[in-house]
Amino acid sequence: MKNFIIGLLIGFIISNILNYLYIKKLKAIKLIKNIKKKSLIKNAGNGLFAGKDYKKGDLVEINNFILLKSNNVDGLLFDYTFNHPYDDNYCIANLGNISLINHSIKNANVNPYDFDLNKKEQKCFATKDIKKGEEFLYDYGNSYIENHPNINLND
Repeated sequence: MKNFIIGLLIGFIISNILNYLYIKKLKAIKLIKNIKKKSLIKNAGNGLFAGKDYKKGDLVEINNFILLKSNNVDGLLFDYTFNHPYDDNYCIANLGNISLINHSIKNANVNPYDFDLNKKEQKCFATKDIKKGEEFLYDYGNSYIENHPNINLND
């Protein structure tokens, strides 16, 4: 019985230490609070806007993703996936705000193509200085444009 009580006490102490360290880590992280709202691009639906000022190179979003077999993805879901960087048999479906970022060639200001395949994380970085309230945009690339002949290329 004595060993059981000592074990409980040690477990309680370790649990409290880990909880303290976790809370301290959360307080040290500056959470990114960007804003989802109606895009300024005609017929684009929603977009993602900067919740604060960003400098070129700053991380603007980090999201998890899942891998999908490319041959199982079509229609609207296809429009919200990224090409796998190494394997054409798979595509990446972002599970966060990066999927809200709209297309622009001339006004692109972010790069969402940083994938950590082990952690299943996708990072999006500013490619120029971005002011609070500015819409995040990136170039979807040639394959998207080829499959969407009605896309506005005059941005």
